[in-house]
Amino acid sequence: MRIVPPPDRALTVYSPDAVLSGLVGALDRFIAGATGLVPAGRGTVVHDVRSIEAFYGLSGGTGGRHWPLVVDLFDGRASCVTEWRGADPLARLQRIKGATQPARAEAGTVRSRFWCDNPVCNLIHVSDSYPMMAEEAEILRSRRTATAFAMPGERGPEEGGHGIRHSGLLAFARLAARRWPGQDLPDLPADGDARETGRRLVAWLLALGGREPAARDLVDAFLAGQEPMLPRIRQAFGRIGAWDALQLECAQHSNPLWAALVAMPPARAAAAGG
Repeated sequence: MRIVPPPDRALTVYSPDAVLSGLVGALDRFIAGATGLVPAGRGTVVHDVRSIEAFYGLSGGTGGRHWPLVVDLFDGRASCVTEWRGADPLARLQRIKGATQPARAEAGTVRSRFWCDNPVCNLIHVSDSYPMMAEEAEILRSRRTATAFAMPGERGPEEGGHGIRHSGLLAFARLAARRWPGQDLPDLPADGDARETGRRLVAWLLALGGREPAARDLVDAFLAGQEPMLPRIRQAFGRIGAWDALQLECAQHSNPLWAALVAMPPARAAAAGG
């Protein structure tokens, strides 16, 4: 695979959350069907702290509050680069990507699908321009691994959602369901609709808080985006793996949007925000 494409080619970078959730093949098929572009090759890259800072520094994307989480996401984990061929490929990929916040992503885009819920683990990067793509491609070339990308098994809601590992809302709901058993987790939409996924998970969590007094304050604070939440979550649930901890922290940058979309009761929202 060439890592620097000619003018009729462009790149997508699928971040480690896409790889770990087994979504790379599904993303390629979705993009091909929606854009008419043809995948011309695929490769694996593994960033370190310096390379990911250089990569996103090209577009000025290293200044947000969630930037340390982006570094944590990419550092030492495999990403997948797909090269696309077709007419005006970069513009087509930019249109299909979707807004950084999945709660605001336009219908029919990647981030409006695939069970996305936060602005860090949102599956895909597309360059802002051809000159920037050329610079990004040089960084990707330096981080390319010798091993060809191996497609992990693709899983989804038909297995109870166990293959979905990039949703902070789902990570929290899974922990809560073990801590306060009695109500099964909601079925997630088979098409991965992000808004419907968010609606079902937030509704389930609000119902849990209404049913379990010991859960209410924790659920409301989590949905309100309070920080830092990890100490409180660990106190409630015990040991949490590094990947789940990352998802829970990422969720704090999007949960208030989901709570607003689902219409979290004003009194609970006000109390949680205090």
